[in-house]
Amino acid sequence: INTTNMIGYSDNPPLLNEKVDVYALGSVIYDLLTGHSPRGKMKEELKAGVREKVLRGEPPTLPNYFEKSSDPAIKAMKNAMRKCWEKDPAKRASAKDIANDLMKASIQLQKAEKQKKG
Repeated sequence: INTTNMIGYSDNPPLLNEKVDVYALGSVIYDLLTGHSPRGKMKEELKAGVREKVLRGEPPTLPNYFEKSSDPAIKAMKNAMRKCWEKDPAKRASAKDIANDLMKASIQLQKAEKQKKG
């Protein structure tokens, strides 16, 4: 099979791989946590600026309430978002790693809740 004519094939790693989906997962978690899109409503005039921020590796800012929260559930979600938004795709966590982290946090929260109830 001649792979040189295949879409996306080159001697260099592809720019679009599962790490792009992990980055997007960070945006989904942000939306679930805050109820808002991480970069605001995407208007045509904002797209270029947002693209630049993403390329520079600037993560979206969280509202102060979430940023300063000591709630363990919020902390777990913030940690997941940070891992999703790692600028270097090679260092970015996998979706499986993110899922495992969130599952561990969920189990810890459930245990803590049971202990509170006695």
